[in-house]
Amino acid sequence: MGLYSLITSFRNWCFDRGILREHRYATPIIGVGNLAVGGTGKTPHVEYIARLLAGRRVAVVSRGYGRKTHGFLRVEQHSTADEVGDEPLCLKLQHPELDVCVCEKRVEAMEILLSGEQPTPDVVILDDNFQHRYVRAGLQLLLTDYSRLYVSDRVMPYGRLREVPSGAERADVVIVTKCPSSLSTASAQSIVARLRLAPHQKVFFTTLGYAPLRPLFGGPAFSAPASKLLLITGIARPEPLLQYLSSSPLTTEGGVANFLRFSDHHRFSARDIERIVSAGAEADAIVTTSKDAVRLLQHEHAFPDNMRRKLYVQDIAVEFLFGGEQAFSEIVFNEMARYTK
Repeated sequence: MGLYSLITSFRNWCFDRGILREHRYATPIIGVGNLAVGGTGKTPHVEYIARLLAGRRVAVVSRGYGRKTHGFLRVEQHSTADEVGDEPLCLKLQHPELDVCVCEKRVEAMEILLSGEQPTPDVVILDDNFQHRYVRAGLQLLLTDYSRLYVSDRVMPYGRLREVPSGAERADVVIVTKCPSSLSTASAQSIVARLRLAPHQKVFFTTLGYAPLRPLFGGPAFSAPASKLLLITGIARPEPLLQYLSSSPLTTEGGVANFLRFSDHHRFSARDIERIVSAGAEADAIVTTSKDAVRLLQHEHAFPDNMRRKLYVQDIAVEFLFGGEQAFSEIVFNEMARYTK
């Protein structure tokens, strides 16, 4: 076992034996996390749960990865990605009714949310909480990417895992994400066998659905198909989106003509924008992700007028396979009901 594995295993041992304290609250808390570093689709699943709980006061707590600020901050629609991080801002812009906040310390965030200074949330969703165990989630979801299941991965630096695969035992629900929409029942059963879940754990399979393209800067509606489409991404795994755009009616037979790939949570510099402007000069349309869009918005005035009119955002949404929506909803609402008895 490597040094990183030893450290994380010892830390979990301390939590398991009460040496490190897990704080519990009289408010429903749903945790959404993973064992691997990035790319499992946490934010779309957080959004799915928030939509499921529409009509209730929902708070979302995120670390705000990549922000330049510190401490507790509420995300506002006028916030910037530098202030609060790209994913929390993206969530707030798409769902203004949510109380989205960022804080490195989940306990601090919970104490502020439950202080009574503002309306107390009916439920709190913790984004990327699996290794942040100081706040105990009543319902813990663990996501694992279909293309790289945690049982086939290794702990960093030899792989992408933040802790040993046996840590998955802490989850109540395991969701295999980014599955092909055509996933067969036999293939799903094979994955379940490989995961070796405990009797109390439930498993679901989800895929990504793609919404119609929307203008980033309020330009005209997208007119398909595009013969010269430029794709810009700064996400962990852009391959599913690239494949979708290349084979969808949004493009001609040639698919995506150009692809600029940046690292996950990439903060676009002036030089990056110049590169995008140059690459997009001949493009019929320029497509980016919703997460990248909130970072590109900070550079709106660096884009020529004609280019702003052809910049579009590809939003994604989670879709459950094998009719799993109802069973998943029951799990979430049963968790809510535990706090109203």
